[in-house]
Amino acid sequence: MEDIAQKLDEVNRSFYAQYADAFSGTRQHGWPGWTPLLVGLPDRPLRVLDVGCGNGRLAGFLARRWCQAGRDVAVFTGLERCRPLLDAAAGQTLPFRAEWSHWDWSEAANGEAVSGRSVEGERDWVTLFGVLHHVFSYARRVHLLKWAARTLRPGGVLSISLWDFGAHPRWDAKRLEWAPHAEKWGFDVAALEPNDVLLGWGGEQRTPRYCHWVSRDEEARLVAELDSESMLEPGTLVGDGGDFNRYWCWRRR
Repeated sequence: MEDIAQKLDEVNRSFYAQYADAFSGTRQHGWPGWTPLLVGLPDRPLRVLDVGCGNGRLAGFLARRWCQAGRDVAVFTGLERCRPLLDAAAGQTLPFRAEWSHWDWSEAANGEAVSGRSVEGERDWVTLFGVLHHVFSYARRVHLLKWAARTLRPGGVLSISLWDFGAHPRWDAKRLEWAPHAEKWGFDVAALEPNDVLLGWGGEQRTPRYCHWVSRDEEARLVAELDSESMLEPGTLVGDGGDFNRYWCWRRR
């Protein structure tokens, strides 16, 4: 499993290295689904950890929607494994302190000790937006979420997005056949999990990206895994899915 995870991580690194500029150029605004999440955040200067921060647009969103409403961000930490996107994030001018770090979340997803990153129990808002669909295997997704939950302060909130592309036919035409790519990458497609897919970008199919759709059944299992953590209050589904994402939040007791 770990070998396939490494190979699929490399597939996505190659994809984002090629299309980082295109992604950043078309992703300058906050997601509509982020606005309802602000209501549940603790009313104090936020210490934010944005895992998979991309070009840093969550920081820009907070500058406009949180800070202009008279609230504060104490520090915003963005972690990202695509360096061109991280460079774009670091180029922003923000009204609060921001820290940008290159980070591959594989250690956390593998359930290993994570050193040199956010200290446990210090964050008010931890986010994984547009991340989990790129994490191979259910077990690794759960490991990553439980690591993220441990970084929360009491009263802090963990927010995640689940890209719901599998429930919308508009993405069906972008799906690619696994067999020729898996043969080239050296693994058996039988080792994949249900709803693991390859997606093209625009009309391009030579540089695919690995994505996983979290079905409703898997979503229920995943939520139950987090709800079983004694440090967390039961998860809440927030918003109406109008931006093709399903958002879940957990608060640390």
